[in-house]
Amino acid sequence: MKDELTMKTEYKKVFAKLSTPEELRLKVQGLSVERTKKKKVPLMKKLAIAAAVILVLFFGSNGIVYASTGRTWMGYLIKPGTEEWMKLGTEENKKEALRIPEETLKQMSNEELIDAVREYPFLVEVYLYGKPGEPKITAAKSIYEGCDALRELLSRPDGEEVLRAFWEESAKNPEKSGMAEWRIDAIGALVEVLCE
Repeated sequence: MKDELTMKTEYKKVFAKLSTPEELRLKVQGLSVERTKKKKVPLMKKLAIAAAVILVLFFGSNGIVYASTGRTWMGYLIKPGTEEWMKLGTEENKKEALRIPEETLKQMSNEELIDAVREYPFLVEVYLYGKPGEPKITAAKSIYEGCDALRELLSRPDGEEVLRAFWEESAKNPEKSGMAEWRIDAIGALVEVLCE
């Protein structure tokens, strides 16, 4: 029994030496309180960070695409008829999803801009306005407003000639152009109205 009592006494002495000073204990407790009091990042700040990351990834991917193919732009990310396209709902949302960033537009060649115009899903608007045989001014203006590639192309000094030459070549050789006839006609209407 005496050995047991001696061991308990020794045990208490050892732990008394190992115990932390009161000041250190309070400091550690204060750290845990500080962690719980940390400010939460507001939602808008999180969204801004997410948007910045997406932009960096987008422009970074453009650089990779350019380095591997020599092309700045590889097509619209969301295609008509896909599930993502349907989820966009309104025409306004769909047109917004087709926007091409200004920096990318400036880097695109005339050929890439032509590709973007010919792939523009809302070219069909040419057939929604006006009567057959008449210049489809309202439709051409609507397409011009919605299609960043068309606006960029026509803002260039040689843009009108490039668009007209593309349309004339496509109209002469529709099979070679790889475009549906209605798309060729739609681009022809744009040339007729916008390239005077």
